[in-house]
Amino acid sequence: MNNILEVQKVTTGYNGIEVLRDISFQVKRGEILGIIGPNGAGKTTLFKIIARSLLPWRGSIYYNDNNILRISVKNLFQEITILPQIIETPFSFNVFDFVSMGRYPHLKRMEELKKLDFEIIEHSMSLTDILRLKDRPINHLSGGERQRVFLAQALTQTPKLLLLDEPITHLDIGHQVGILDIIKRLNKEHTLTVIMILHDLNLAAEYCDRLILMDRGGIYKMGIPDEVLTYQNIEDVYKTIVVVKENPMSGKPYVVLISQSNYGRKGGENSR
Repeated sequence: MNNILEVQKVTTGYNGIEVLRDISFQVKRGEILGIIGPNGAGKTTLFKIIARSLLPWRGSIYYNDNNILRISVKNLFQEITILPQIIETPFSFNVFDFVSMGRYPHLKRMEELKKLDFEIIEHSMSLTDILRLKDRPINHLSGGERQRVFLAQALTQTPKLLLLDEPITHLDIGHQVGILDIIKRLNKEHTLTVIMILHDLNLAAEYCDRLILMDRGGIYKMGIPDEVLTYQNIEDVYKTIVVVKENPMSGKPYVVLISQSNYGRKGGENSR
């Protein structure tokens, strides 16, 4: 059983309006799959049907060969964790208490945290380098610190599959790389399967094993970064001019944006 997740011909939407159309793909156990595409392509909607916050109109989704609609919510969220793009924290919990909430799917009603739970919480905080922040109110943290706290809570759930919806939005380049390095290390050391939505194509190329390029509710292209991030594919979907080179350090594709005013000054399409 090499595939942890399989999406079969899924179509869905909101209020009778179709957003996703005939989506099919498989996710291999232990891989990092990146979802890319322009705004409105259906990326977040795809996460919602995997997380069962939205039902498919047609088609099916299987987790470990079981239809997710036949898995209890409690059991499903012991295995799958979603980290949404925006997390509201109306109460200023301290960091430790907020991270501890990740253990709730593993507890019985009214059951208190046990020794194992505390060990998992501390381990997750250590992995994300936030132990020093454990007594700080979460609303007093910087954006990069808060994102590490959110990730620690997700890891405290001890998922087998982690869904990340734009985990580096609004972070500076240093914090972006820091978060993605943590995710990559967890993937390698703990065989954590990761599906993440990313807007930065170059970071998607560097950190993801495979990519799905979405456009207008469907899959435009799927494959390794070299196959997906061609200038033809990017220009067709994003409607902008780019040059795709090879990153001299990693060998992965590197996308360079070209403004309309500069296009053609150095040979235009011939220079690609």
